Amino acid sequence: MYSSRSTSRASKERRDLINKEIDELRELLPLTKSTKGHLSYIQVMSAACAYIRKGNYFNKVSYEDPVYGQTSFGFHQVELISKGAFLKDLVDEEDLHFVWNQLQIPANYDGFYKSNERRFVCRMLKSQCFKRRLLDCVAEHSENRSTPIYVKGKVYHLSPEDSQTTVLLALCYPLLEPSIPKNIDKQDTIWFTTIHDLNLRIKAASESIKFFIGFTQSQLLHRSWYQFVHHNDLQEAVSLHCRVRSGGGQCTAVLRMLTRDGCVINVKTNADLIHQDDVDPYSPVIHFSNRVLSNEEADYYRVYGNVQ
Repeated sequence: MYSSRSTSRASKERRDLINKEIDELRELLPLTKSTKGHLSYIQVMSAACAYIRKGNYFNKVSYEDPVYGQTSFGFHQVELISKGAFLKDLVDEEDLHFVWNQLQIPANYDGFYKSNERRFVCRMLKSQCFKRRLLDCVAEHSENRSTPIYVKGKVYHLSPEDSQTTVLLALCYPLLEPSIPKNIDKQDTIWFTTIHDLNLRIKAASESIKFFIGFTQSQLLHRSWYQFVHHNDLQEAVSLHCRVRSGGGQCTAVLRMLTRDGCVINVKTNADLIHQDDVDPYSPVIHFSNRVLSNEEADYYRVYGNVQ
């Protein structure tokens, strides 16, 4: 009886000591206080291992002002860290080959230079599909299983001596369709608007158009919108024009537009037929809300259409 009590007491002391060490480890994690408070012991140890691996990869990693909240995937960021997920576990299987090619480095690699920049859009699994994949289950094929993510960063080897380990440092954000702002002014860096008659001659434009097209509002008046559409996209522009004039509701198209200095920008145009406006309440006008896109975003929209 005494031996059994002694063994039980010793086991409890060991558990208490282990729990104390884990609690001390929890306090060392570069996470917010509320996040650390919700971690289980297993998650604490998994997250600690993940940060130690990062420490081996990089001489100095800054965690100033960390933000850990619900991501666009539907799970907490620490969940990814504690599970030690690989990129292949997050990327939609249909995009895996494409992403893998993006991570390849040329044989003549020589340092951290511009040619190793990467910009691309891929689809990443949302929480439920991600968890099914970790359980070796097949993710459901549905429209809501993944989120398109715009990735912008650089890929490189950790060092000339380590040619096997490839690192991607990137900023990623969801390619979600934002709502069209009610008031677009000269401070806006994404949108510009134009108002046209039924033949698409420009009647008005937002001040922000000067930053994208290069012309002022007065310089654009009475000019045809078709003058600024890239010749390879004229057929798509005509289709958009016909659809909106026929009263088909709000129509969209991704187009290339020409700027004053001869450059090309990508825009996603939302067109709408409005039957009243402040200038002439009896004459319908066509209203364009134009969102400026990167090349990668434009390519994604052309392939997959609108993102809801």
